[in-house]
Amino acid sequence: MILSSRQVLWSLAALFVCLVAFELFGIDLLVQRLLFDSQTGTWLLGSAEPLMRFLLYDGFKRLLILFALLVGAVLVLATFSSRCTKYRRGLRIVFFSLLLVPAMVGLGKATTNIPCPRDIAEFGGTAIHTGVWESAFSTSRTGRRYRCFPAGHASGGFALLSLYFLGQNRRQRAAAITLGLSLGWATGIYKMAIGDHFLSHTVVTMILAWLIINLLAMLERSYSRSTLAARKAQ
Repeated sequence: MILSSRQVLWSLAALFVCLVAFELFGIDLLVQRLLFDSQTGTWLLGSAEPLMRFLLYDGFKRLLILFALLVGAVLVLATFSSRCTKYRRGLRIVFFSLLLVPAMVGLGKATTNIPCPRDIAEFGGTAIHTGVWESAFSTSRTGRRYRCFPAGHASGGFALLSLYFLGQNRRQRAAAITLGLSLGWATGIYKMAIGDHFLSHTVVTMILAWLIINLLAMLERSYSRSTLAARKAQ
């Protein structure tokens, strides 16, 4: 089982290294140029293409909402069933991860004011490419505000990394990690291919999701211990 406190520290370190590396080496622009045809002014995928949009955007969002409702319903039932005791902790982590990961990423999008690739002048827009550090220390807040960092859509997929804590053995936990990473990156790459996000946006969302999930796991462990101690004291 993962030691959540250690994972929180590793996540914070990875987040810092990621932000510095992407800004220093210009990785975002290098990757995004591979997805953009400068001669035709088009991206690798069209945002209006119906099948891909349904599978990796509209349909995925609806499926994720239904899954969150299902997890919430199962959690309520598990509260009243002694047979489900061993699943309650994992269900709580999954449920709150599905709520908090997208919410916290959405908060980041609302405050960072970083443009999308399609907004950048090099890719047919009017904005100047802005990194996280440059945006954080910028004193200019006038004009249009952008909501492109971190990657909001991929946050739902990466929130499913929380299924790790619902797994009862190594195989189930490995499957949970594989599922979360696969869905997070499938939706993240799709948004990159239509010009909505840079690579760093998705990487940061992945790290943030894992950080939030492990913070929730720490809180859940603390809650479980305090509850157990209170019962023993009665």
